[in-house]
Amino acid sequence: MIKCFSSQQITAEEWLPAAHKIVKGHPQQTAWNHYSDSTEQFHCGIWQGESGSWQVNYAAHEEEFCLLIEGEVRLTDSDGQVSKFVAGDAFVVPGGFQGTWENISWVKKYYAIMHLKA
Repeated sequence: MIKCFSSQQITAEEWLPAAHKIVKGHPQQTAWNHYSDSTEQFHCGIWQGESGSWQVNYAAHEEEFCLLIEGEVRLTDSDGQVSKFVAGDAFVVPGGFQGTWENISWVKKYYAIMHLKA
């Protein structure tokens, strides 16, 4: 069945990154997962987060496509390379990425994540 984000009523999930991963701020996050495949390896929906930064560690086979709807983010990898994105930008976080995700402002995005199970 085709899933249309705008016509679905989805219950929001809210959380904070683990305290030891928070670098600054109070990056409260909310997601509306609109679709998960039958293997539970592919998920997509809408995510939003408050300003702040936290450490991220993507698994080797965890790929995420993002399309920013609102806001501005900065990703800094473990080598110190910085990538900055604003509303309207689309980008992919590759499997194995380790570094810091920073919401420079309040952020809202579409996401699609493939996380292959070993």
